[in-house]
Amino acid sequence: MDRDRAGRKVYLKLFLLPALAGFLMGPAASAWALTFSAEEQLTLPSSQTVADAWYAAGREVRIEGRVQRDALVAGEHLSFNGAVDQDMMVAAQNGLLGGTIGGDLRAVGEVLTVSSEIGQGAVLFARELRIAPVAVIGEGLLAGAQKLTVGGRIHGRTALFGDEVRLEGAFDQDVTVHCRTLQVGESARVPGTLTYYSDVPVQMAPGAQAGQVTWISAQKSTVSKNWWGAVPGKSALINSFKLLLAVTLLLLGTLLVWLLPHTANRYAAAIQSKVWSNLGWGLLVLFGVPLLGIFFALTVLGIPLAGILFVLYFFGIFLSKLGVGYALGRIIFKKQPQLHPVPVFLVGFALLAAVGFIPVLGSVIGWLAMILGLGGLITLLNTPAVAVASVVPAAGLPVTPVVAPAATVPMPTPKAEVAIPAPVAVAPVVAPKKRTLSKRKTVKRVVKSKRAAAPRKRSSR
Repeated sequence: MDRDRAGRKVYLKLFLLPALAGFLMGPAASAWALTFSAEEQLTLPSSQTVADAWYAAGREVRIEGRVQRDALVAGEHLSFNGAVDQDMMVAAQNGLLGGTIGGDLRAVGEVLTVSSEIGQGAVLFARELRIAPVAVIGEGLLAGAQKLTVGGRIHGRTALFGDEVRLEGAFDQDVTVHCRTLQVGESARVPGTLTYYSDVPVQMAPGAQAGQVTWISAQKSTVSKNWWGAVPGKSALINSFKLLLAVTLLLLGTLLVWLLPHTANRYAAAIQSKVWSNLGWGLLVLFGVPLLGIFFALTVLGIPLAGILFVLYFFGIFLSKLGVGYALGRIIFKKQPQLHPVPVFLVGFALLAAVGFIPVLGSVIGWLAMILGLGGLITLLNTPAVAVASVVPAAGLPVTPVVAPAATVPMPTPKAEVAIPAPVAVAPVVAPKKRTLSKRKTVKRVVKSKRAAAPRKRSSR
């Protein structure tokens, strides 16, 4: 029980580890002067100033103070009306973002409303996203949502993705939109080129201003083949999807390591113990399971089995990178085996995810990590728990050496003790003296014995 409570406490305080912030928020977050906060209801009052980078987590987070460096905040309900001098990253179910941000804003959530004054660029993804008319974005916008409304003043190029997109703001450069329906409100100002990809024409409100409107129908194959090259900031889009995937895996992996530390240690130990064997098994699983699933799907009776097989296959792919990240963290903290598994996983996975952002090399490392992790799952399933745990010490868990039981030798049953009487003194026995015969008597006896031995003569009578 105490161990579980300690694990939850460490999870709340360390799942926003500086190593993660280092690759999520850029070079400004690489310094290691940090402040952590983790509470059920967390508030940074307007009278408080955080001089370091600030990492906070809670169910309800309210920020009204000032953070002089980077801020990384996660919560179910988030309200921000303070000031962040550098970059800010947000992960929230419901977020109301105001205040001022000196650097970039990167936010992921279910419902987000942004009215901040952002000094640099913004990358925003949500199910429902609204950029208020008072918002200001300094160096470009990349946003995606099912329902997307963009107001305010947007400086720099803009790329939008969504189902229903509405423009209400002022844009000083070109705007590219990929959507199902596009509406341009009467307050919208697009002096450059408005290019949108859709099956239906744009709905322009009276009073809306746009320099040049280019409609590219999704049904035109000649354009749809090359639309990706026309997207501004497509590298930022790729990195944003990688970022979203990394955050999702981070939260999932942290939860699994927190709840199942022994299983996580066994999985990481299996990956570390047989690297080449795991690579071979991983290649077999990576290419063999889809072929097997397709074979089952071709038969009517095998369709349910194929569905289950593909679900397990994709779940194993997700777990593979989590296991490799945790194994990497165990290698880094090899000299600190008693460190809790959660920070060990966070550091290792953050490093693995950071390498994934490197062109070419990141893709190669990502594939190798996935193959190695899939092979580790096979090794884990085929190895007893005691044998796997004995290969590499488990991080954060007490190391108990496994000793083979010695051969048992039957021991004799102890007999009841018998009292031994004390020794009794016995008088010495003196042998009787032999009687010595005189010489005369000895001669007489010899004569008598000869006479007895001689046969008697019968009388002649």
